Amino acid sequence: MAFLETPSNFEVERISLQNIVLRFISMYVKYLIPRSIIDGLFKTAIASLEHIKILF
Repeated sequence: MAFLETPSNFEVERISLQNIVLRFISMYVKYLIPRSIIDGLFKTAIASLEHIKILF
């Protein structure tokens, strides 16, 4: 496990982690509004499913 302590490898790891975080943030911002709409639809669907379960 000595290769994990080399500075160059650590730099690469940090940069890739930064890229992942930035990509995640950009995706989150890009899909924020559609995601809230989808969440609303999911909640409605789950509520209707619960209602159907109560009926049967």
